[in-house]
Amino acid sequence: MKKADVEHIQEQVKEIMARHRVSYETGFLAPNPPPLIPRGFGSIDGYFEELDKIAYNLPEHIKNGTVYKSMKEIIYYRDRFENFPPQYLYYDYHEKQLFGFLPWEGKNRFMLVIQMIIHAYFNETLKYKNADELKRDTTWKYLPPIFSVNSWRFSQFTGFAPTLSYGLYSLWNWEKKDRDKPLALDNINLLHSFTDTIDEKWFVWIHQIIEKEFAPAIPALLEAMLFASLPNPDGDITRRLTQCLETANGAFKNTLVILKRMREHCDFKTYFSTIRLFYMFPQNVVFVGVPELQHQAQNFYGETGGQTPFKHFLRASLGFYPLKDSYFPSMRQYMSRYFRELIELTLQSAHIRDYVILRKSNRKLLNAYNA
Repeated sequence: MKKADVEHIQEQVKEIMARHRVSYETGFLAPNPPPLIPRGFGSIDGYFEELDKIAYNLPEHIKNGTVYKSMKEIIYYRDRFENFPPQYLYYDYHEKQLFGFLPWEGKNRFMLVIQMIIHAYFNETLKYKNADELKRDTTWKYLPPIFSVNSWRFSQFTGFAPTLSYGLYSLWNWEKKDRDKPLALDNINLLHSFTDTIDEKWFVWIHQIIEKEFAPAIPALLEAMLFASLPNPDGDITRRLTQCLETANGAFKNTLVILKRMREHCDFKTYFSTIRLFYMFPQNVVFVGVPELQHQAQNFYGETGGQTPFKHFLRASLGFYPLKDSYFPSMRQYMSRYFRELIELTLQSAHIRDYVILRKSNRKLLNAYNA
């Protein structure tokens, strides 16, 4: 295999990573989540400012039962925002481009903030004691327009379902404690939480650092896919593909090291009794004021690790994505549009498993794949 061929594949990987907004350093974790919704848009800046304030004071609002009250108090700003010309927030589905004043990062920031406030609102008004109680309640609930309209609107822009998802709460909800030091468990903060407890923060930090540790596996698996699809494969291609799998395996092992630290600061009883309810979305929610939903009750999942793009990408690239199990494919609607498109591209393109099966007598290749 010629050096130029390898370089061509590496350039293809760079293009795929850039097109789908995947970072070489942090993987599916947003590289630099904005701490504020962008400003500089005149009359609607007040709305963004007030939403950011509520988000940063969310644990206090939850404690005092003032989530709904705080949103009602900014209805003047919300009305100005909703009367803003919609073409400035337009998404062209055919060209797959975002237009308008609010950048992609700003749209995701807005979606994170509004969904966390909505989940806190449900917790405040429905007062479930535990997750089982929430799951058993199939009565219709009504999400007021002060929440529902922009939740639905930004869902269409970003591709995320209109609920708090892993892709928002984990991937867009962090900052470094010290910008000059590497991202690690001892150098990460949550931008926003529901309970302000170490248990909640540690639970999310573990997931965020897992995403960062997995990052080197993404270009490695993309390279492996491209190597596996080459015509007339030779021994050099097999050797390079094996190296890609070994790189990915090393990254995946690092994620397990991080995962095993979960119990250090996250007590499972606290998680299930205090934190978990905030992640869940009630059944049969009517998004009042959203005409295209025709006043019909909607059902969405809340935040869960099953929505992480890295597990979907890993399974898809290696050829064992459970398409017959409706749960796993349904989790893709809780991802960024770009990540979902990458998973779908991978499902259509991956040949790694077939390549390995045809060469399973090569123990090094087989062991790298199985690992």
